[in-house]
Amino acid sequence: MPKDPPKNKPNDNMKVIAVMARKGGSGKTTLVRALMSAIAKSGRTCLALDADPQRALIGWAKRIELKSDRVLVEQLDQPSDLQTAIDFAWSGGKTDYIIIDTQGAGGQWADDLAVHADHIVCPVMLTETDFDKTMDTFQWYQRLRDRADDSSALPTFTCVVSRVPRKATKSMLAVATKCAQTFPVLPIMFMERGQHADADAENLLHELADKKRNGPPFGWPHAKNFDEAVEEAADILKAIEEAQ
Repeated sequence: MPKDPPKNKPNDNMKVIAVMARKGGSGKTTLVRALMSAIAKSGRTCLALDADPQRALIGWAKRIELKSDRVLVEQLDQPSDLQTAIDFAWSGGKTDYIIIDTQGAGGQWADDLAVHADHIVCPVMLTETDFDKTMDTFQWYQRLRDRADDSSALPTFTCVVSRVPRKATKSMLAVATKCAQTFPVLPIMFMERGQHADADAENLLHELADKKRNGPPFGWPHAKNFDEAVEEAADILKAIEEAQ
């Protein structure tokens, strides 16, 4: 990263969102990609930082050869590097959001990232195991608040019910109810969609929607499914920002 940021007016409205869960497979990277797409579709810009040692996000960006004027994906080697990345993006004035994809485990790194974030969002799948792991994440956040000199300076914490199938089972609905009774849960669910697999294979959701719309004949009806996925992500982003 260059030492001197571009000479632009700093963006005081820039938001930092950390996607965190103490379990792999809960949909963190998929959610990050969807939020990136919603941000780009709205005409704003996003820096996505891959802080997961498995490097799924940075690997995806390289594999599909991601090229976008509104989305940049970079690797975050150490939590201590986050403040530098935030300062650079803020000073440059052109970044509206920083979204951090984190590892599925606990540790001191989580404290270090949290103090720099505006919002923490925790994806939770509708299984008892995911509920238990989300409880671990939620209790970590509560302990962090208890230790803080000024808890109001800490990021908001919300959960988003993630990877929800169109036909949820009875046990899934029971876990959803328990989540709503236990955690601060966003009113928008992150649904299981085939379009997310397409995004993993090809490009961001909104780019694929445009490709379907402007591509070969009879491809345009499928654009609606990608548009719906982007709209869902936009609603989730709005709910994260409105969380108290």
